[in-house]
Amino acid sequence: IQGPNECGPTTLTNVLAYYGINGVNQHTMFPSSTFGHEPVELIEVAQSYGMTVRQENYGSLDDLARTIDTGNFPLVLGINGGGENIFADGDINNLISNASRGHWMAVTGYARDSYGRITDVYVQDPNYAQSRRMSASDFLTFWNNNLIPGGHRYFMAMAPAGSYQQAALLAQLPSDQIDSGFAITLDIAH
Repeated sequence: IQGPNECGPTTLTNVLAYYGINGVNQHTMFPSSTFGHEPVELIEVAQSYGMTVRQENYGSLDDLARTIDTGNFPLVLGINGGGENIFADGDINNLISNASRGHWMAVTGYARDSYGRITDVYVQDPNYAQSRRMSASDFLTFWNNNLIPGGHRYFMAMAPAGSYQQAALLAQLPSDQIDSGFAITLDIAH
């Protein structure tokens, strides 16, 4: 379970442990006083452990399902309890409210109905000791908005170099699938 402001490091630690990279400590990955761990920071740490990382914004539930089907668990960033895009109306109260509810989780599975629609999403939420199941609707409420402008439905996936998961990840996402505006925003945030 995460400590204060450690959802990103804890989620990354859990995914690294899945790949057999143990001994990573989410409490010391970043200085304990930091918060708001943005994507580039997490990517740099993952790469330091030999991981290949790909990212996408404006993803879909089916994109997440394809990633899971390759043996990889996407890390998603959203706003707990939903919320509006923080820059939609320039309201500073909206910014403060959403900033305190930004959250990272790993998606570990999904369920489809008889028509093939994704109805539920399984997540490893670092606020809980056990995985939990969210309805697709509740998950989308979380995932549709983001603290980072242009980061709607953002996810990153990673796999160890030389693994079958890496080959599958690179077949699915040969390069990052983020638009140029979001890429610039990530650089500025970093």
